[in-house]
Amino acid sequence: METDQETCALLPLAAAEGLLRQCGELRFVVRGGSMIPQIYPGDEVIVRSADISEIEKGQIVLFSRNSRWFVHRVHQILPAGEYPLLQTQGDALVESDPMVSGQELLGRVDYVIRHGEWRRVPAADSLLRKLFGILVRYVPHLPGACVRWHEMGSRRAAKRTVAVQAAHRLRESQ
Repeated sequence: METDQETCALLPLAAAEGLLRQCGELRFVVRGGSMIPQIYPGDEVIVRSADISEIEKGQIVLFSRNSRWFVHRVHQILPAGEYPLLQTQGDALVESDPMVSGQELLGRVDYVIRHGEWRRVPAADSLLRKLFGILVRYVPHLPGACVRWHEMGSRRAAKRTVAVQAAHRLRESQ
């Protein structure tokens, strides 16, 4: 039986899932590093509601399992009776996830927002990104180095934003 605290912790997740199903789109900040180098912790993603029949191999999807969200890439689509199942895996992870059903699927990631720049997520990964993903998976300290590099870029982008805003204020005051 869930305690009141556990129930309250699940409410925002359930509300966001309901919002995605009702409005068709959701924007949120990614916390984990399982999708490095495509998606970094702190990146925002735009997820569009999608039926499992609309999903293609290579796309990045959002699914819910055990009261947690996962943003992982589809590696295989397997027929399983009336509805297919998805084989997903984080780009930086060695192991695949258990099969994802249509009931668990919440949508497809269409955009990543990094440093204020919107980037369309390609339907398939480039060869270079696949090779880098393999390195991230198997070189022990590379994911941490990627995150530190990303954080340095975030700080530089924040400084540029502050400088641009200051220049705009200065121009407006003249």
